[in-house]
Amino acid sequence: MYCSVASFILILMSKFYITCHSNCKRL
Repeated sequence: MYCSVASFILILMSKFYITCHSNCKRL
């Protein structure tokens, strides 16, 4: 349970980081 939650948060954070990084690059 904890492992799946941790990996889910990690994926969510990495997706958010990649999206933010892409937006910053466009600007």
